[in-house]
Amino acid sequence: MDWDRETAALVCNALPNLSPRTFLRLVERLGNGLGHVLSAGEGELAGELALPPRSVDCVLHWKDHVDPEKEFLALERFGGRFISQFSPDYPAILRSLEDPPIGFYLAGKDIARARSVAIVGSRTCTFAGETLAQNLARQLSELGYIVASGMAKGIDLAAHVGSLAAHGHTVAVLAGALDQIYPPENADLYRRIREEGTLFSEFPFSQTIQRQNFPIRNRIITGLSAATVVVESPLIGGSMLSARSARRQRRPLFAVPGRLTDPRSAGCLKLIREGAHLFTGVEDIFAVIGTAPRASQLQLSLDPEQGQAPAREHNFSAAERIVWEHLVQLGRATADELAAAADLDVLNCAQILQNLRIGGAVTRDPSGEFTAA
Repeated sequence: MDWDRETAALVCNALPNLSPRTFLRLVERLGNGLGHVLSAGEGELAGELALPPRSVDCVLHWKDHVDPEKEFLALERFGGRFISQFSPDYPAILRSLEDPPIGFYLAGKDIARARSVAIVGSRTCTFAGETLAQNLARQLSELGYIVASGMAKGIDLAAHVGSLAAHGHTVAVLAGALDQIYPPENADLYRRIREEGTLFSEFPFSQTIQRQNFPIRNRIITGLSAATVVVESPLIGGSMLSARSARRQRRPLFAVPGRLTDPRSAGCLKLIREGAHLFTGVEDIFAVIGTAPRASQLQLSLDPEQGQAPAREHNFSAAERIVWEHLVQLGRATADELAAAADLDVLNCAQILQNLRIGGAVTRDPSGEFTAA
């Protein structure tokens, strides 16, 4: 088989025991002839090319892991693309990593010249943390920055929503394949990011979420970004892994102090004690990484009432319109009250409210009551 570099990179990217660092050594050795590795024998792989034993085995049996023709067809049908290290569309900021992805799958807007700030934090966040993350993302988007996060519940969700509400560009770095929606309840957010932002994945099509994928994903969130802000985090969790990645990558790390007595702030307090920058407002980021791209627009406050983006025109589904119209009639209500008024199951109503929040049609206050935006 005649290999072009993009196809060879796509195959190498799908091999479970071929690390990005090993790939870099192969590129240094073979250059444009990278495809040769996929037709080499065991002796050459282990000897001349000096691959580790586990890498030798997976390269010899690469067809067990990926069918490149099917992969490119799936990409075409999905409307995505594969970008390898050889492509001019590969972000320069990722090339500077010690373990840059061999390539990645992308759907949506280009990120080749991305200027990103990562916002990460606990899935079980406080209302204050959610509000801060959403308003920080809004401000960064208004200043011309891309907001990167992991599309998880809690702080990630708030970061993406804040960016979208400001008509900004947000990148969701996925822990599974480009066509895998996780968590399922964020399906509406996934669709909006696919349409208005960028979906990013290192994983081959249809690869399901696996626990070991999350640290791999986290290094990309921080690796794409000029700085990382941890809004809330317990002492153990994915946000602390992201913080560790940012430190290894020598990228500026910020942490929001939070309340001393709240375990959801314990991780942030630990990061600050260990040298992370104290985050009190968006100006702290630019004091470290340089002037904001649109400095004249810089707003120091994270007050949710300040600088709101223009209202978005809503395109409701039938169920969303029923809930929204009942909320308008009630003025403000809890999910339980709305479910009763609209004669809906409470869990179904809560999911509809989540989608309406993602779309910017409703807001939630600290008491848990919703109002129409």
